[in-house]
Amino acid sequence: MSTALFCGLTTIDVTQHVTEVPQANQKIVSHQTLLDVGGPAANAARTAAALGVPARLVTLLGDTPLARLALEKLFAEGIEVIDLAADSEFPVSTVFVDDAGMRTVVSRNNPNRKFRNPDVSILDDVAILEIDGHLPQLQKLFAERCKDAGIPVIFDGGSWKAGTDELLPLSTHVIISQDFVRTDSTAERTFDYLRGFDFQLLAQSAGEEPVHAVAGQQEVKIQVPHVAVKDTLGAGDVLHGSFTAFLPQASNPLTALREAIAFASKSTKYSGILGWLEADSEI
Repeated sequence: MSTALFCGLTTIDVTQHVTEVPQANQKIVSHQTLLDVGGPAANAARTAAALGVPARLVTLLGDTPLARLALEKLFAEGIEVIDLAADSEFPVSTVFVDDAGMRTVVSRNNPNRKFRNPDVSILDDVAILEIDGHLPQLQKLFAERCKDAGIPVIFDGGSWKAGTDELLPLSTHVIISQDFVRTDSTAERTFDYLRGFDFQLLAQSAGEEPVHAVAGQQEVKIQVPHVAVKDTLGAGDVLHGSFTAFLPQASNPLTALREAIAFASKSTKYSGILGWLEADSEI
C-alpha cells in the first residue's frame, strides 16, 4: 500500500478536563488530565495510521524529553517519523476541555524553528500529501513536487498563517475551518476568495453546523451527525486525517468528505484523538 505523507506541526498537549474554563486569578481542580501528542499534522497522521494507512510524518521534534516522548508515542502507533529539527524548541499546548466538550487552547506552535533540508526520496512511494501550513517552506517544496507528479495535496486550513498564500495554489483539496480567515476579511469572503482557485474540493467546517463543500459544479451542505459530544479537541485533525486516508479509494472527493465527516463526528464521543480506537477495541 502506498504511503500518505503528512508534513507540519507536532506538539505535546497537556489537556485538563474541567467543569468550566477558569477566569483570571481563579484556581480550579480538573476531573481528568491527559498528556498526549498533538498538532494538526501529527494528529492527522495518527488518524490515518489507525485506519490502516501507512503514514509518514515530516515534522520538527528535536532532542528534549518531551520531543522524545512524542517520538516514542508516534513510533508505537506505527508512524514513520522524519525529524528535521535543527534546534530544541519543541512546542507544548495547554488545553482546557469543558463539560460540553468545547476546548480552549494555548499553543506555542513552530515560530521561526530551524530545520535541516529534507531528502527528496521522502516522496518516492507517496500517494497523497497533507499539509497544515505550520512549516510553509518545507510544505511548499513537497507540494510543488507532488502536484507536478499528479499526487493529491490536501491543505488543512485551521487558521490563516504566514505562507498560506504560497501553499494554496499548490493544493488540490482544501478543507478549512470557520476560523480560517484572511487578514482584514471574514469567513464568508475568505470562502468566496478560495472559490477562485481550481481546487478539486473546497470545504469549510463549522462545528456542529453543516459542512459547506464545492467540488467541480457541485455545491452541497453536508450534515454533521449528531452525537453526545465528550471532547472536540482535534476533531478537525481527525477530519483531515480520515479524509486523507479515504480519498485514494473513494469514487470522488465528496464521498471521501462525507465519510470523513461521519468519522470525525464519531471521534468527539471520546476523550483524546484516538479514544474511538480504544473504545472499538473493547467491543
